[in-house]
Amino acid sequence: MIIYGYRGATDFYLNNRNCKIGHILIKSSDEINHIQADTTHKKLFKWFFGQDLPPEFIAGGFAYQNGQWKYNALAFNTKQDIYHNNKKGMALTEKQLLGGALSRLYINHRWQQDPNIS
Repeated sequence: MIIYGYRGATDFYLNNRNCKIGHILIKSSDEINHIQADTTHKKLFKWFFGQDLPPEFIAGGFAYQNGQWKYNALAFNTKQDIYHNNKKGMALTEKQLLGGALSRLYINHRWQQDPNIS
């Protein structure tokens, strides 16, 4: 997921986690399947923040499946807000910007990562 905001703020704390607009959370679905939630994106949220997804949280959902990026998420993309329409797919501009970031973070089927961050 790509984070946009919470309760109108783009730099915020939620359950002692500091987030800013543009932060990207990615986790293998195999590692969060045990979490009780009805979608993979809600499981990801609960894994990271330790609570259920509140309605005031704004994010975009995407996934890596079968070697391709998918930009669909019912948990986030169908909200009616300044970032989304009522469709599960991301808007074209959002998809292009996120795709550019992901192409720099995921190279040769490996995440490029700062060794000081887990």
